[in-house]
Amino acid sequence: MSRRRRAERRKLAPDPVYKSVLATRFINGIMLDGKKNTASKMFYQAIERLSETAPEHNGFAIFEQAIKC
Repeated sequence: MSRRRRAERRKLAPDPVYKSVLATRFINGIMLDGKKNTASKMFYQAIERLSETAPEHNGFAIFEQAIKC
């Protein structure tokens, strides 16, 4: 039996662009080998492409809707 207490879960900080914890979780999920900068660039470029293909909708709103379904 361990003598230490259980580690507490840290709260995720929202991402700086969309102020969303969901975006932070997604970026952390696609991150490989600790390369968070590369993962965030990929994520933001994908959101930009979503906005270009559907100009009447916000790219991030489409992303949120896709994740929730």
